[in-house]
Amino acid sequence: AKHPHPRSRAPRQPAPGATAGEQGGQWLYGTHAVRAAWLNPRRACRRLIVSEQAAGHFGPGGDFGTPQASVHRPGPEITERPQIERHLPPGSVHQGMALL
Repeated sequence: AKHPHPRSRAPRQPAPGATAGEQGGQWLYGTHAVRAAWLNPRRACRRLIVSEQAAGHFGPGGDFGTPQASVHRPGPEITERPQIERHLPPGSVHQGMALL
């Protein structure tokens, strides 16, 4: 049955572990969200910022794996946690990494 009034759609909200980013991109943060995007060849990854503690995940032998050779990925920008936090909502559990 048809509804007498069409339902309005709520604006799309960022997924958990994501927030709006620079130039219309979306920041993903936290180990699992960043890793999934990093390994997904359909994801365009423009900027990766990580804390010194989290940087080991992206080095030789890191547990993040390697995307397909044809997929471009930026090198990690090593920075302090407050620099990561300024891109994310207050209180975000970023685990020392964020990916735009």
